[in-house]
Amino acid sequence: MDKKAEELKLFGKVLRDLREEAGKTQETLALDSGLDRTYISKMERGVASATLSALLNISEALGLTLSQIFLRFENSKQILGRS
Repeated sequence: MDKKAEELKLFGKVLRDLREEAGKTQETLALDSGLDRTYISKMERGVASATLSALLNISEALGLTLSQIFLRFENSKQILGRS
């Protein structure tokens, strides 16, 4: 798997973890963020890249800042030695 694909999968895992920590299902996150549930699913599986607009909607729905989401992603990369 190439580096970009690995990072998309890792970012998707971070999104899923944050969603679950917020106590939301994919459906409730989709409703709260104005996105389609299948798009959320694709991002979480690492098969779709998130747009800035989508990330802004997701961060608001989760009560987080973009910085908090990206910090979690960067920390995950460091833990796995992928930075």
